[in-house]
Amino acid sequence: MASTEACDLIVFPELTIPGYLSQDLLYNPEFIDRNLEVLEEIVAASRSVSPGLHIVVGYIDRNRGVGKPFTNMAAVINAGKLIQTYQKQLLPFYDVFDELRYFEAGSETTVFLIRDWRVGVAICEDLWNDKDGDDYNYDNNPLEQYRNTNVDVLLSINSSPFVRDKCSVRLEKIAPASADGMAIVYVNQIGGQDELVFDGGSFVVQDGELKHFSDGLFDDSYEIVDLADQRKAVAPAILTSIERLTELLILGLRDYVQKSGFSELVLASSGGVDSAAVCKLACSAVGPEKVHAIRMPSVFSSQHSRDDARTLHENLGCWDYEVPVDHEAL
Repeated sequence: MASTEACDLIVFPELTIPGYLSQDLLYNPEFIDRNLEVLEEIVAASRSVSPGLHIVVGYIDRNRGVGKPFTNMAAVINAGKLIQTYQKQLLPFYDVFDELRYFEAGSETTVFLIRDWRVGVAICEDLWNDKDGDDYNYDNNPLEQYRNTNVDVLLSINSSPFVRDKCSVRLEKIAPASADGMAIVYVNQIGGQDELVFDGGSFVVQDGELKHFSDGLFDDSYEIVDLADQRKAVAPAILTSIERLTELLILGLRDYVQKSGFSELVLASSGGVDSAAVCKLACSAVGPEKVHAIRMPSVFSSQHSRDDARTLHENLGCWDYEVPVDHEAL
């Protein structure tokens, strides 16, 4: 689509090819080799698209120098060639992040030309060294480095997982960095990866103003943004709502099931609030016809809870089973 629409650039999130974060799977040589093979396949495929289209995609490379064994990279591809690479500089090692365990940090910026625009590349944490947080005590500041090189556009590829209100924080913290006219294109991962769920929320800011915001979680289409368009955008209120949290729970569960190779779900259903919520989320994630809800009443179960569980399953349309717990046999 990007080629057909004569786009200049298509941007994919951080570590798009191997997934974020693959943890000790990185120590499997075949995993790294396959990730590099896919990168070569993308380079080869770029020969058949518009020659003006540039592709930025995240991948893992081996560190051929001293230090940690791997590097967190972004590739810049155009017309069948790998024209530039960028090595992530700021590696988080707090909360759910453990990148310092695997990756060696870079120190250089990467700038390439698209038409008359100077375009820079950063990866996730690289934009967070001047955000006044205790977790961001790094020696260098890639964002300041790019300001000093006078880039027109800074691409930031991310795998930033969901935290309540984090989407609003990203906008509040990053938008002011574009106040001097530099456009920032922030592209974030969407979907579940093991215990993490990525909430997307990709955006474009320029002159301190929001120019574009992507809020869809279940839409696999790609949005086209014209940086010359002067219209402003507004982030939807849903980003901090219970509805959004529900969507993210469904997204995380659905992706975990699909990526793990499961086809159906089995769960215990008591008729209580907790199991009812789980059953509803499961049906929304994979479809009620693929959910097997098992009631396991005992002598301690009330008739009310038994009836509630059965009614819930009927209303949701999932499979219903009863396997009584026989305490005497125990």
